[in-house]
Amino acid sequence: MMIADREGDPTLSVEKILRKALWHDFEETIVSDIPHPIKHRFQGGRLGKLLAEMVETVLETEAFHELPEDMARRYAADAKDSKREREGEVVGAADAMDLVIVATREIKMGNRYFEHVFEAGMVLCEKYRHFRLVDEFCRVARKYLETGQFVDGVFHENLSRQTDLFSPGSTSE
Repeated sequence: MMIADREGDPTLSVEKILRKALWHDFEETIVSDIPHPIKHRFQGGRLGKLLAEMVETVLETEAFHELPEDMARRYAADAKDSKREREGEVVGAADAMDLVIVATREIKMGNRYFEHVFEAGMVLCEKYRHFRLVDEFCRVARKYLETGQFVDGVFHENLSRQTDLFSPGSTSE
């Protein structure tokens, strides 16, 4: 939603974005959350492709089987279409940014494996730099990882204080 708000584009449907965001990782309730780099890193992304096939079948046949048929069809279609259209791109962009934020937190706690995850997240974010907020995020993410701080001025002109992304309200002189 923040990405859409930052765009200021009245053709982006916030309701559609929120619906897509609710469904975008629904398959994780079935197959669990497997990080993007794991799904797509080994054997040419074979695991990711296999999961995509499985999830589609599960969504169509099992996930909503206890609901009335019309609702089951609609929700299965919504879940499968969650990253399609421009609103789905916004959801994908938010997901990519989230991956970078999670990786940053892990790296700061000493988990060096997440250095690779951070880089994979940055590559994903690059696909969405046409969104203003994602572009701004990409410009500060690496700096934040290195210094622990980012300049608010990237998001708000004429502000020079620095804040810690993971400690709301904390400031550094």
